[in-house]
Amino acid sequence: MRRVTVEVTAEDIAAGEHFACDRCPIAIAVKRCSGEPFASVTHYRIRLSPDGDSRVAKPPAAVGDFIWAFDQGHPVQPFSFEVELP
Repeated sequence: MRRVTVEVTAEDIAAGEHFACDRCPIAIAVKRCSGEPFASVTHYRIRLSPDGDSRVAKPPAAVGDFIWAFDQGHPVQPFSFEVELP
């Protein structure tokens, strides 16, 4: 496991897609900050493998709050969080 600080920027927010787990602002930021080629993010997990659940991390609660607000079209701000990635 490795601890990674994920910084979700205004650019990530602008480029992110609503209701798209692998193209949302947080997934974009996880890929950039971790160097991983794939990331899919939900309220409950960050998945780093497109083929199964072998590389999964639990996100902090702030990630779920952001996803809910972003997907509902509410204004969101850049933020950062730390996560242990496999």
